[in-house]
Amino acid sequence: MTTELARTEQLVNEGLDLLEDVSLKDPLKDPLVSRKVLLLREQIDNKLNTVVSKLLQRSNEVDAVTEKPKYGNKYRARVSLMAQRLEEMETRCEAMIVEHQLETVEESRLHEKMRAQHANEVACRERELNEQQKQENQKRLDKIHAEQRAVDETNAAVRRLDNAAKSVAGIDRTNEETAYLADRVSISGITPEDRDSVLDCVALLKRHVDEDDTNAVRELTSVWKSIVAHPESEECRVINAMNSEFRKGIASISGGREILAAAGFKLSLTEEETEEKIIQHVQYVLEEPDLATDMDRWTAWFDIQKLVLEQLEALLH
Repeated sequence: MTTELARTEQLVNEGLDLLEDVSLKDPLKDPLVSRKVLLLREQIDNKLNTVVSKLLQRSNEVDAVTEKPKYGNKYRARVSLMAQRLEEMETRCEAMIVEHQLETVEESRLHEKMRAQHANEVACRERELNEQQKQENQKRLDKIHAEQRAVDETNAAVRRLDNAAKSVAGIDRTNEETAYLADRVSISGITPEDRDSVLDCVALLKRHVDEDDTNAVRELTSVWKSIVAHPESEECRVINAMNSEFRKGIASISGGREILAAAGFKLSLTEEETEEKIIQHVQYVLEEPDLATDMDRWTAWFDIQKLVLEQLEALLH
């Protein structure tokens, strides 16, 4: 009996020492320490409470003959003290576990709040970036439209100057030349204005193209070779106006944009909405007339494209 009491006292003292050591640190932050406290709580429930209850019961036993306690005061005092210490250990152990559970719940709430705040910040940033991108695209589009208007004004001014020069020089077509041109127009379907526009643009190119600009003319020639070879292909009749090579090449030379306009290309803005942002596409688009419903209009349109290609190839030679 004394051996069992000593062994139980040792277990209770070790448990109190463990709790004292844990209380000096950040309670239960270490998974290993947390595991030890939980095992101690199981030991209290499954073993120590039972053993101490049995020892208390025995220490209070009375001899049936003498009606005096079977065990001495010293033994009974030891059992009583051990029972008090076990109760203290159980209380402290339970308090630590409850505190740890509360801290865990609070940390989870804090982490969830931080995740929600981060997600909200990311969403706000994405909206700001999309709006910024949209504004930048609109600025670029406005700039392109402004450049196109300037090109149109320049082209009109060049035509007026050319017409004035012809008038001053007395260079007018004779009736015979006019009749010859009318015959050509009736055959090809090209109006004199369409032909003049193309020729004016080619003349503008010729006046301003130098050795450094021949690549741009070759790019234009390549575009019209594709159009003439495959007029039904929509891919051949679309040019990305935001492409850096286009802006450094065709768009950078006098007459480059003008000849696109003269041949029927028009600026087009489309928007593509993705999960991340809105993408704007700025393109030059050449619409093909419907061959099945209006063959005369399609023929005139195709003749214009062949005229442009013919003039560009002549410019390169």
